[in-house]
Amino acid sequence: MVGNTTVDAVNSTTSAMAQSRPEVKDPDVVAAEAAQDPIRKQNLLNNSHAAITVVTNQDNYSSDGAFMTALYQALNPSDKSEHTITQAQANKVKEVIANKSNYSSDNDYANALNNAFRNVSK
Repeated sequence: MVGNTTVDAVNSTTSAMAQSRPEVKDPDVVAAEAAQDPIRKQNLLNNSHAAITVVTNQDNYSSDGAFMTALYQALNPSDKSEHTITQAQANKVKEVIANKSNYSSDNDYANALNNAFRNVSK
C-alpha cells in the first residue's frame, strides 16, 4: 500500500508542476517573429505616409469614389482584389478625416482610416 501512495504523490506533484510551467515558444518561431518585426513596422510607416499623402491630395481626384479607392489601396497595398466602397464606409472615412486632430500619431490616424473601411455595419 505504501508504494501506491508514493506513486500517487509523485503523479500529483508532476501534474501540478506541468500546469504551472510557462509556455515555451519554439526558438525558430521567436527568431522569425523578431526578424519580421522591423519589416512590419516599416510597412506600417510606409502605408501611413501613403494614406496621408492621398488625404492631403484628395482634391486632385476626379470623384469621391476615386479618392476612396486610392485611400483604400494606400492603406492595403497587398490587397489586389476588387472592392466596392459603400457610402457608409465613405462617411466613416470622412468622419475620421474631419477629426484628424484627435489622433496622436500618423500611425494612429492611418489605423483609424483603415478601421473606418472595415468596421462599418452592413
